[in-house]
Amino acid sequence: MSRGREIIHGYGKNNYIETLTTTLGAVPDLFTCDWFNPEGSKATTATRDYEPIPLNAVVVKKWDNKVAPLENQVVFVTNMEVGDPFRAFDRYDERSRMENNLFKELTQNWHLEHPPKKTKEGVSIQSYTTMAMKALTTAFLTWQEQQLHREAQGKKSTWQMYRRKLKVVNRNKLIVFVGEHCGIFPSDEVFMLANVPVRDTEEELGINREQVYANYRKKSIAESS
Repeated sequence: MSRGREIIHGYGKNNYIETLTTTLGAVPDLFTCDWFNPEGSKATTATRDYEPIPLNAVVVKKWDNKVAPLENQVVFVTNMEVGDPFRAFDRYDERSRMENNLFKELTQNWHLEHPPKKTKEGVSIQSYTTMAMKALTTAFLTWQEQQLHREAQGKKSTWQMYRRKLKVVNRNKLIVFVGEHCGIFPSDEVFMLANVPVRDTEEELGINREQVYANYRKKSIAESS
């Protein structure tokens, strides 16, 4: 059984779509295992009515267009039904994500195993805080990836809307450097203070050059005092 998914590489006019195909093979009733059951080794496997759980296999023949050599092919052993082998395959993918992206990263990069105090309260605070920060970071990175994906497809995204809002808010501002000092000012005030004539500026803004200058003089006096 095969399944494909599309991913987009690049952005704008240079983007292109690649189809990744995964092909799985199902091997039902591979074998049974006496101790593979909810009770483990404590199960009474010698009784006549005991039925060992059958185990099935899922063979990964191709994974995202990559075909491994025969001796290195991945095989999943599972007690799940393999009529649709992708059910077991996807469940393992989720388990792998939890082990590698959650437990491994939390212990190595987020210092989960180093609480501020080796007490019950200290360990609890460290665990809850670390898990919460990891969840928030993952949620933001997932959202960011989704927005970039939508943008690459030419669709509207909140990422585009945010950047467009920033442009609208800041497009009428200028940054002015004077020696080691700098400041951000409305462009019309900079032009007026620099005595650059702009038509109808005073009438539209309802303020003249002297008033703008006096306003900044008041601010500088207040700050110095």
